[in-house]
Amino acid sequence: MSNTDYSTLKVGIVGAGLMGRWHASAIKRLGIKTAAIVDTNEQLAQQLAGKIKNNPAVFSTIDAMLSSTQLDVIHVCTPVNSHYPIAMAAINAGVHLIVEKPLATSGDKTKSVLDAANKKNVKICPVHQFGFQEGTQKAISEQVSLGELLHLRFTTGSAGAGGQTDSTLNDIIADIIPHPLSVLQRIRPNINLDMTQWSGVHSRTGELQVIGKTGGIGVDIYISMNARPTRCEMELFFTKGRIVLNFFHGYALIEKGKVSRKQKLVQPFKYAVNQLYVAGINITKRSLTSEYAYPGLYSLVKEFYSAVKNNTVSPITAEEILKISIARDNLVERFLNKS
Repeated sequence: MSNTDYSTLKVGIVGAGLMGRWHASAIKRLGIKTAAIVDTNEQLAQQLAGKIKNNPAVFSTIDAMLSSTQLDVIHVCTPVNSHYPIAMAAINAGVHLIVEKPLATSGDKTKSVLDAANKKNVKICPVHQFGFQEGTQKAISEQVSLGELLHLRFTTGSAGAGGQTDSTLNDIIADIIPHPLSVLQRIRPNINLDMTQWSGVHSRTGELQVIGKTGGIGVDIYISMNARPTRCEMELFFTKGRIVLNFFHGYALIEKGKVSRKQKLVQPFKYAVNQLYVAGINITKRSLTSEYAYPGLYSLVKEFYSAVKNNTVSPITAEEILKISIARDNLVERFLNKS
């Protein structure tokens, strides 16, 4: 994969906001020139085009871009309500798609997109980047030595939702739900994501906790727009140790050790030293590659482009995508009072 030449691919970006800029950075790191940018705010599109510096064409609609430019891949970095029409237009044009999560607003629409993509032989991939972080990859490889996986706990305190309506806060929570599910899916491929027997508490605006089990694993997901400091972490509890994944930074901390008085005494000190060391190495590596935010995005994009170039399976399969979408629907409808 490392020797693949991606420079011949013609790529477009739909949505010139924050995520559009980070997708443009990932595209540039792969040696690809962005051919076109779409945004209903033409000034925003022109600003992103100016930062890219290879004179991409700018359009205000997806239809205008598709009718004027022959593309191989489109990155969809717009609000979720717009994903379905954009994806269908791209699929009808035979263009492969990377779409910010969630892929669509419901399981039904997700299935429609996947079915259409299958008929047109178009590859499609939602941006579940947490599963492609270096830390998650380390957890996948190290988990065998830690015994049986007993419990998974995902905790996030998200910023940027101040002053929003109750409905908007619920929408943000709904958009975060796929993150822990996609990581669980990467750690335990083919796991059943049936959430129908799960319980949940929507204690106040901007808060959701859901608890259940799947595949013999206890799962606890807590999503908050209010808790501070901001964080995004997952703890994996095994019979012989623990893994802590820091998704904001993309690293993993692994704790092993037999039960003893000495272990109990030194554990917080060993953990603190390990965290300082791993976090320091991580930030240094990310600085050298200018990956200052959204770790895992570049790796996911690279794997998707490899699938496009070599005509192999997308890094996230249609079956995996649909399972997460259906599970998200179930949790949202039951605990966020969304129809």
